[in-house]
Parts: sequence; structure tokens; C-alpha cells
Amino acid sequence: MAKKKKEKTEEYKVHETENYTTVFLGKKGEEQEKKEKPKGDTVATLIDLICNPEHKPFKHDTLKELKNKKGPELLLQAILLTQDEQKLALLCSACWEANLDFSANLKDFVKLAVEKDYLVALEILTVIEDMAGPFDQEELHASVKIFETQIKKDRTAEKNELYADMA
Repeated sequence: MAKKKKEKTEEYKVHETENYTTVFLGKKGEEQEKKEKPKGDTVATLIDLICNPEHKPFKHDTLKELKNKKGPELLLQAILLTQDEQKLALLCSACWEANLDFSANLKDFVKLAVEKDYLVALEILTVIEDMAGPFDQEELHASVKIFETQIKKDRTAEKNELYADMA
């Protein structure tokens, strides 16, 4: 008795544009792919698009897309999750390059400014300068206090100048 051989069907996805038709073999359907794709992948993709030099031609378009409803939230998540300070500086610069207002997140940026290196603090200074407000008074006072405390602790003149500018 011969065993029936199970035929393997290839899953595929077709993407058509005006000039090209592309077939992706072995890809799952778009609906299934969306269900399986964790939200963290979106943040990781955003970090890659902004920080990876290979994607430099797409950076302008990425910054334009950040202006949509969920863009600032995704960028803030990327900033708060990133440990690499070079990438963090690029992500912070994307805030002001995309002309986004993070007034509601002043305290998050202040904490990062005092915890990270000079370049990140410099980019955050620009983000803070571009904040339009209004600010929660308690959060504003707490942020100023963080800077004043850090000026007393930090012995590097460069960062103290930045802290003084921010306060």
C-alpha cells in the first residue's frame, strides 16, 4: 500500500504597482501576518528606519509619516526602549526634525537628558525648546528640580551648561 504524499502548497503574496508585479513566495497572508506581528516590531522597524544608514533615503518619508496620529507615541516608545546612545540621539533628533510636540512628555525627556551622554542631552535640549506647551505645573517644577539637583551632582561643565539652559 503506497502512502499518499501530501502535496505542499506554497503560500504567496502578490504586490502590484503600476510598473511591476512582485510575488512573495512562502509568505503568509497579510491578515495572518498582522495577527502574528508583535507591536514591538513596529517600534523596532521605526528605530531601524531612523537609525540605520542604509535607510537614509527613506528617513524624510519616515519623518513625514511620524506626523500621523500614532507617530509621536511610537517614536516616544522607541526613545524610551533604546539603550544605544547613538541611536537614542538620532531618535531624539527625529522629534524636532519631524516638528513634533512632546510637551506632555517633558519629564520623560528631562530624565533622559540627565541619565544619558552629552549628545543625547543636546538633542533633548532642542526637543524641549520646541515644546509648545501648555505644561502641567507640577511636572514643570519637578523637571526644573531634576536639573537643579543634577547640576549639583554632575561635575562636567559641558552638561551643566546644558542643564542650566534647560532649567
